[in-house]
Amino acid sequence: MRKITRIIIDRLVVTGIALLLGFGLFAAYSVLESSFEKQLQAQIQKSFNQINLISGDLLTTLNRLNASGPRDCSDASLLELRREVFLSEYIKDIGRLEGDRLLCSAGVGRLSFPYEIRHPNYIGRLGAKVWLDMPVLLTENAVRGILVRLGAYDAVIDKTFLGDLIFIPGVEWQLIFSAEGVKEYIAGSSAASLQNADLYVHQCSDSVPYCITIGAGSEVFHQRYRSTLAGWLIIAVLVAGFGFIGQRRWLRRYRSQQSRVLRGLKNDAFYCLYQPLVELRTGRVIGCEVLARYEDVLGPIYPDSFIPVISRCRKTWPFTRLIIDKALAAVSQASALPEGFKVNINFFAQDIESGAVLALLENGRFSQPGLQFVIEVTEDEKLNSEAARINLEKLVAGGFQVAIDDFGTGYSNLRQIRDFKCDTLKIDRSFISEMEGGSVRSTLIPHIVDIAHKIDASIVAEGIENNMQNRALIDVGVRYGQGYMYGKPMPFDKLLEMISLSRQSV
Repeated sequence: MRKITRIIIDRLVVTGIALLLGFGLFAAYSVLESSFEKQLQAQIQKSFNQINLISGDLLTTLNRLNASGPRDCSDASLLELRREVFLSEYIKDIGRLEGDRLLCSAGVGRLSFPYEIRHPNYIGRLGAKVWLDMPVLLTENAVRGILVRLGAYDAVIDKTFLGDLIFIPGVEWQLIFSAEGVKEYIAGSSAASLQNADLYVHQCSDSVPYCITIGAGSEVFHQRYRSTLAGWLIIAVLVAGFGFIGQRRWLRRYRSQQSRVLRGLKNDAFYCLYQPLVELRTGRVIGCEVLARYEDVLGPIYPDSFIPVISRCRKTWPFTRLIIDKALAAVSQASALPEGFKVNINFFAQDIESGAVLALLENGRFSQPGLQFVIEVTEDEKLNSEAARINLEKLVAGGFQVAIDDFGTGYSNLRQIRDFKCDTLKIDRSFISEMEGGSVRSTLIPHIVDIAHKIDASIVAEGIENNMQNRALIDVGVRYGQGYMYGKPMPFDKLLEMISLSRQSV
């Protein structure tokens, strides 16, 4: 199950990076597309500005001529018309009309026969008539242009400026006249060409009755931004690659025992189990040892692994305080514990030496009637200090008992044990497991019993697994023990059930 959890986490990480890469590319593509659209809109606005300039020049000239221009085709009148053409930036010719008939123009002069033009392509908002792609007599040979007529004058505009309205390579565009429900195609691509565009921008001017539509295919967009897209793709792949490597490193750190243990102190991954302490002759439960366990979504970490991490990271006291709080919460809810029931809690030697354990003396929850709290310490050279001895004396004076855990495997000697005012010696399980083979190590048990008698301490044998071991320990004078024969570490409610059964059997 936990292997499946790890696989799921790995896949989620890979999926997350893939989604991030995809989102990044999509966002980059969208930004470029938006930028391209803004360029098209800017180009349309620039085209409208040019149309405004041409329209303004044209209408200003025609209005001025209608207000105060010549009324005939005399040489003086033609000279004035030529002067207007010269002063205009966009007008190529100006003609004088009578009705719908052209009488003369600045370019050709007086016509031999009046030239009549009717049926304009459209009429503008100010009444100007417009002919598109019109043959115009600029010289004796007709050329094609745009003819605009207002009042008694008309003006010719060269059509070539329309070809430069939109100068973005590859795009399709269209200019139309649009006013009062009338729409007239003026220049650019066909409507069918625009329908095939992937990107479509349409905009009408507020100042002149014209609309421009620009359409661009995806190939135009890709061609324009090919190098940018390739660069962003390379960057995205590199970022994804480094992100994947970083995520893998983060996952390794996340899954490391140290990271898990430190998170567990904050996230309540530690919990308590309780192993019964029994009287060997009767099987009566007289106490328990509080044992810390760890489990998170990645699985368990066993004490022989997390205890060194806690010690190395200097989190011994926060860890012990957490276990104490959980143990006190459990025993405080029990109402039927035997009188003098022992609750053994393990402590780190460095916390005894530093004095952190003296905080127990200020914790009123340790004063529960009928309970005896026992400080278990493993033999350690740090207990040799004067500070450790003084702190243990204070704890004993405060009502706590002291038990030396795993006795026979560490640094203690008889004088030190006496100095600690030790109440209990716990024989390490390695001595018990070798009893059946009659090893030299197991023959030391009677000597440990003698040491306990000399300091007036009780003996608890750890790791009892069968009746042979149990009988042999009784024979050498061991009174108490713990081990799988009597019960594995268990939740506190199971311990209460066992206590109840042991009372009935006794």
